[in-house]
Amino acid sequence: MTYGFIEYTYRVRCKECAKYHKKVGTEIEEVCPVNPSHTIKYVNILDKQPKEFRDRENKIRVQTTPRQPGSKYYFTGSADLVDPVTDVGGGTLENQFLFHHEVDVDDMEQIRYFDFNTIENKTWIHEGYLMFGNCQFDFMTMDFVPTVVNTDVGENTNFNLYGGYLLIPAAGNGTVQLLSDYTHPHGGLVQVLPNEEGVKPTAFWNADWNSDTKEFENLSAAPYGNGDYNMFTNEIIFNRFINKIPLYGTGTMPLHLNDVEIFPHGIRMKVTANTWTCEYKPDHSWDCAIIIVLHREKSI
Repeated sequence: MTYGFIEYTYRVRCKECAKYHKKVGTEIEEVCPVNPSHTIKYVNILDKQPKEFRDRENKIRVQTTPRQPGSKYYFTGSADLVDPVTDVGGGTLENQFLFHHEVDVDDMEQIRYFDFNTIENKTWIHEGYLMFGNCQFDFMTMDFVPTVVNTDVGENTNFNLYGGYLLIPAAGNGTVQLLSDYTHPHGGLVQVLPNEEGVKPTAFWNADWNSDTKEFENLSAAPYGNGDYNMFTNEIIFNRFINKIPLYGTGTMPLHLNDVEIFPHGIRMKVTANTWTCEYKPDHSWDCAIIIVLHREKSI
């Protein structure tokens, strides 16, 4: 991208005012201009125009970078702790992207999940690196999946199941009972954010994030799909970042990209490490480590 900024023309729909407010700015602020404490139901982007930085001689200053304004480069070999939700890259070995397979000890397929706190720390994923040793065509896969909620069969509830995996609103006639604590930062609410064109995917729930208590509150239905969050009862794959990348010998593999993608809160990174064997390639010990390049508003 060109290091300048985008000027947006957009409008916010205020619940209390019961009308639209048109706004122009370099950031999309989901705030009512009449009263910041009002609730914004949704935002429509009407137009966006690129703006340029110019020097004193009116020459355009250009810097090619995928980094979003206000964010910092962040190279990490660790995910975040889920508690506290303000953690950035802390924790034990369980949070680090380190994989080891020992002969006759570890499973031939190892699956691990990693979480990131982005509800108060906007984060974009950029690229990654694989470092590996003693591999014999072993392979790695990295998926992005939702946090899932626990449910049970219920009667006359406010929840129904769609497609066998998505929790949708019901009007007191639902057949699903929610067991998970949605107020917990990683309790099951999966944030839905607009894409680069300003289009937000379908989302069936709204909730308020309380930055003081560090919890969600005021869960409400968005039956028309214009909410900010979804809840999933089963794991589905949103995006596959690495697909069965084969590893041989010892080395480093860069996975370069020139773009970034927003990292919504509630999305988990799922990494699967497979040991490859056949009649002439027996079980063997091997190692792999991953470095992920993120752009984050807060790096500590």
